[in-house]
This record gives sequence, structure tokens and C-alpha cells, in this order.
Amino acid sequence: MVRRTLKYLVRVLTGMYRWRNSGKRLAPPRKKQQRILYLNLQENKFERYLYLFVKFFLLDGYAVYIKRNYRFLGDLEQYSKWILKEDGVFFCTRAPQKTSIIIEDDPETAHTFLSYDYFSRREKSDSPVFFVPMAMHPYLYKDLYWDVGYGNEKRYRSVFFGGSFRKDAYHHLTSFNAFPILNRLELYERIVSMNEAVLPSGADELNDINEEGKIILVDRGRFSISQGQWRRYLSRFDFFLACPGVSMPLAHNIVEAMSCGCIPIIEEGYASLFIPPLTDHQNALFFNQATHQPEEVLRAALKMPDDVIKEMQSQVLRYYENYLTPHAVVKAIEETKPRTIYLNAEAHSVRLVSEHR
Repeated sequence: MVRRTLKYLVRVLTGMYRWRNSGKRLAPPRKKQQRILYLNLQENKFERYLYLFVKFFLLDGYAVYIKRNYRFLGDLEQYSKWILKEDGVFFCTRAPQKTSIIIEDDPETAHTFLSYDYFSRREKSDSPVFFVPMAMHPYLYKDLYWDVGYGNEKRYRSVFFGGSFRKDAYHHLTSFNAFPILNRLELYERIVSMNEAVLPSGADELNDINEEGKIILVDRGRFSISQGQWRRYLSRFDFFLACPGVSMPLAHNIVEAMSCGCIPIIEEGYASLFIPPLTDHQNALFFNQATHQPEEVLRAALKMPDDVIKEMQSQVLRYYENYLTPHAVVKAIEETKPRTIYLNAEAHSVRLVSEHR
């Protein structure tokens, strides 16, 4: 009890400090006719995904008003702290007049409840609900790289992946035991043994790759691609290997790849977590551990005809535009008017899967 009280006090004091140093003031007059999102949150288990949620509304033209709560402010972490730097975010003591959407995290009183029970509540509900889809890395929205076009890049019929393969992180998916799919390290070990695999040691070597029929794995432990150039590199390749994340299958890089028209090559259990699910040979290529091994699907992809690839890429872009862009997400919330919005909270959400079993 004492420990819990001390933790609470630390969060409150941290929140007070952040408020004092944020430069924010209580709600200025809003622009005429501007749509308003009002958030009344007691804590932040959503971490980076809260920033992404807020940023989506800002990108779609909303003003975001947040009830000032020092404990909530004390809960903000590396990425969610960026909320305090956004010009379109204001703090207040109550919801402004003519607020468009009110979202709260108290299930007893909320008109629209924001829940982090993201993976356990997939069954049909009697009341309208909405699952906020996976998004790109926060940096891409913060720095406005998320929709920069790279339409003139020459594409190669090769498979690409770039990211981390840290052994101390990417085994956790298996240890959580919530998703029966290959973790990133297991998938990596299988792919690097293929003759088609290429592991560039630096940016120059990556830039020199101009041939088809390869599986290119960029390990961030060797070198990294800047956020500003990341989607340009994705635009050079027809396919993307959808390696799963740390504690859950969902990872930001699949959304980044789909935004560039890359066809995801993805384990079937991972694809089923999208809402609506991805479709094999329409907007993705599925592998599994029973009948379609990843090596088999990868090699088949590298032999696909150009016209089939182009049609699938158009389907990938259509899915991205319809379901994954900031505008698509905000529009769906406006039209659905959900009683519950499920927002991913990564490890917090994954732990609830075990608790509900």
C-alpha cells in the first residue's frame, strides 16, 4: 500500500513538473467550426500509441483537448510526451462546448471508453466498437515523412526487411505464449540460411543492390536507415518480409511497407490480427508452419509475373488508404460512433490475453 502510494505521488509530482515546463496553458479559444476531440484520461498505459492516436486526429484537422490531470501527465513516456509539443493540443478542466468526440478511460462513466484490452476482445459486440489499427513509427508522423511520395523509384522483384534482430528483445513473443507464430529471431535464422538471402553491411552496399530474386535483410545492429529515407528504400522493392514485433506480432514496419505498395509476406496468424484481416494472394502472401513454409512462399514470390505483382500492389495500397491512414482511422471513428475504442498498449495488452484464458 505504501509503495503504491509513493508511486502515485511520484507520477503526480512528475506530471506537475511536466505541466509547468511544457509551456501549455489552459484552453485558448478554438477556431470557428474546428472539430474537437476531448480526452479525459486518468493514466497512460498506451505509451507510444496514445501519441499516434492523438496525432491522427491532429493530422485530420482536429483540435485535441485533454483534461489536465497530473497523474496522467506523469505517465507520459518517451513518445507520448510529444503530445505536449503539439500546437493543436490544449489542456482544459472540462470538455469544451460543441465537442465532436469525447473519449474517457473510466468504463463506468465514459460515453466512449478507451480500452487497452486490444487482443482479447475480438468477438462480436452488441454495441459498436472500433479497433485502432497498427501505425507507422511515431517519428514518421511527427516529422511528416509518413506520406512523402517516392513514385519514381525503380522497383526490384526482391524481398526487403530492415529492423532490429536483438537477441535480448525479440524472443519475448514466444515467452508471452499468446500468439502461436514464429518470433523474429526464429524467422531470421531460417531466412539467412537461404541462398537468396543478402545481409548488406552498410548503406553503400545496400545502394549497390540492383538485382532481382534477392531477400535483403538490413540488420539495424550493423547500420540503420534514417527515418527520412526509410520509405524511399521500401519503395525500391516489390515485397516486404513482415517480421513480428517484440511482445506481439504487430510491428510498425509493415504499415510503412504497405504505404509504399510493398506486398507483405506474412505468417497467417499475424495477418489475422488486422481488422479486416489481410487476404492471401490479394493484399499479402501468407506462410504458416504447417502447409506453406516461409522459404517456399518467399521463393514463389520471387517468381511471380509482373502483372500479378502490380495488381497485388494496387490492392495493398487500397487496403492502406481504406484502413490505415490517419484520415481513414478518424473517419471510421466518426462514422462508427463506437461505445468502446480499443487502442493497442503493446505488452499491457498482451498480458491481458493470458489473464482472460
